[in-house]
Amino acid sequence: MCGIAGIVSKNDNIDYNIKKIVKMLSHRGPDYTDTFLHNNLALGHTRLSIIDLNERSHQPFHDDSGNFTIVFNGEIYNYKELKKELIKSGIVFRTESDTEVILNGFIKYGKSFFSKLIGFYSICIYEKQSNTLLLTR
Repeated sequence: MCGIAGIVSKNDNIDYNIKKIVKMLSHRGPDYTDTFLHNNLALGHTRLSIIDLNERSHQPFHDDSGNFTIVFNGEIYNYKELKKELIKSGIVFRTESDTEVILNGFIKYGKSFFSKLIGFYSICIYEKQSNTLLLTR
């Protein structure tokens, strides 16, 4: 199971601290580790690759515009069906990951998209433009 972490702080050491936290989570996701920093926000992810093993699906994952960033842990059982619906609405995907389905669904439909998810999850989505952070599980 992947590991996710986040820090919102005015502390100058958030880069160091998020890397330290992610290192402690490395047993949860030994396949890839990365962090994302923006202003006073730090997000971290340790990946256990199960769906779309390609590096294009690494997290933190960003939409094509670079405005949205997601870290996600869990399993969405119906992501393939949701992806088909999103494709019909004109969304183009670059991965086979459930992460991209979640992010694109949120961008298109907002918070109401989460009611369509079947599975278990913890999700953090950051929007740069509005400087907002969404957490859901």
